[in-house]
Amino acid sequence: MLRDWVVAVVALSALAVSGYARPAMADCKMVQVAELALDPHWYGAVADGQINGQPIKAMIDTGSSLSMISRAEAAKLGLAFRPVGATLYGVGGQRQAYGTTVKSLQIGQLFANKIDLIGSDTLTNPNIAMILGNDILSQFDVEFDLPDQLVYWNKPYSLAPLLGTNRDSPSIRTPVILNGQRISAELDSGAGASVVDITVANRLGVAIDTSVATEAAHGMGQAPRPVSIGQFKSFALGDEQIGNVKIQLINLVGDLQLTDQGTDTRIARSVSGDTEPMMLIGDDFLRAHRVLVANREHVMVFSYLGGSVFETPAVKEPAPSPTPRMF
Repeated sequence: MLRDWVVAVVALSALAVSGYARPAMADCKMVQVAELALDPHWYGAVADGQINGQPIKAMIDTGSSLSMISRAEAAKLGLAFRPVGATLYGVGGQRQAYGTTVKSLQIGQLFANKIDLIGSDTLTNPNIAMILGNDILSQFDVEFDLPDQLVYWNKPYSLAPLLGTNRDSPSIRTPVILNGQRISAELDSGAGASVVDITVANRLGVAIDTSVATEAAHGMGQAPRPVSIGQFKSFALGDEQIGNVKIQLINLVGDLQLTDQGTDTRIARSVSGDTEPMMLIGDDFLRAHRVLVANREHVMVFSYLGGSVFETPAVKEPAPSPTPRMF
């Protein structure tokens, strides 16, 4: 059954912790339910699996509230789609959602029979067959160890509280402090790099770095979104603080709040932190940390491993001076 599942490397576990206090963490006991060994050839959290006995690649995506299968993969497997009367929203706009049922699903040591999945054209990489989303992951405590190089926790570790989210659209939310202001961030293992909403960043006094060449961002929707690089005076998550940090900027909140009529009805509330996340914490952060999401205790525990916390493109190379022509 789904409720008998937990993620490390990515690992899924059941964790017993008494509150948030640091002394309690020494007494915590974790019972591992499953370990999902990640494919080292992929930058993100991608694991091997099977659907109806056929091999697939699955992305472990805490930024997706639903588990989904690509329509192309479903067609290869002979799965029938049915309308569900829902629309999916994400970076780049919206997509129509469909429903399908698979007889068996296995990802690593996780198993499920007769499970319903959302089918859509949102998976941009044809080699990824499905997304394992937070509808399943939120039932467990999830540990990420993307570098796969630790057995025990580094000291010191940091703690950050998890914010409450909609039970019908679960996500991993935590408060962060940017330039001294508190905003809501979402841990998104499906995002290659961390991003901040550009409207929110401007209100926080971000400085735009024009020395960096950027490529457009692609997400759930069909439209690419321009990317800028912002420099913030300070960033803090829990006990971890970083000064003079550069983070990528995109139109995040607006895309998440578009309605079927294309109007943005809740942007004011979103910027105040009450509705949508204003930052996505992506794979760059996960590669620099070991992270445990203790959903039952509503806390995230993380330890810095080393390297850059946030990934940004390299500085533009200056154009070469023209060579004088000799006549």
